[in-house]
Order: sequence, then C-alpha cells, then structure tokens
Amino acid sequence: MPIRVYSEAVGLEECFVEVSERWAVRELAEVYAGRDAWLALFARKVTGCHLLTAEGEAIDDPAQIIERFDDLDVRLARLVNASLSNAVDFLATLGEASKRVLSGAGGLAKTMTTAPN
Repeated sequence: MPIRVYSEAVGLEECFVEVSERWAVRELAEVYAGRDAWLALFARKVTGCHLLTAEGEAIDDPAQIIERFDDLDVRLARLVNASLSNAVDFLATLGEASKRVLSGAGGLAKTMTTAPN
C-alpha cells in the first residue's frame, strides 16, 4: 500500500504525494545523490498525487509534478521536495514496530520496562 505524504499547510490539507512502499536499501542513497538521481527516483517511486498550482488548478498525474513544479503553490513545493525522504523515514520506523524478538524455548521475550522511582 503506497504511503501518502499530506500537506499540513492551512487550506491545502487535501494535497498529497503518494510514494511506493517498496524500497531497496541501495535506493536510499539515491534520495541524496544529486538532482538527476533524485529526479529518476522520484519518477519511479511517486505513484499518485493531488496538488494545486498557485492558480488553484489541480495536478493529479505524478508525471506532471516535475514539469509543472514552477506552477505549484509555493506552500506545496517543500512537500514535493521532501516527499521521498518523508516516506523513507516513515518506512524506517515501521521496522521497530514490526520486529519480534524470541527468547527461551520459542516463547516471546518479556518486555522490559524501567521501574518507577
């Protein structure tokens, strides 16, 4: 299921960039490898969008995001630029929530907490 990175700008909360949830570790470096690598990765990983231009025109085709970038509402430019890194950060935190640690004879390990002072 794709990851939707939503705008938090007032009045633009319905705007989003949808990013694939399937990433290889080697692709992480491409996020920060320069403009050309980022653009190629963006074209592969962005699967959907709903963005608005400064004039209020909707952009719903991911293939148009880069070619229409200069027309975007300025409040959405950062959303687009950070969409890949935000999706990767979200995916990285899912590993903590989904791991299982086993201990003993096949039983689940006990959760350890600090004692109240």
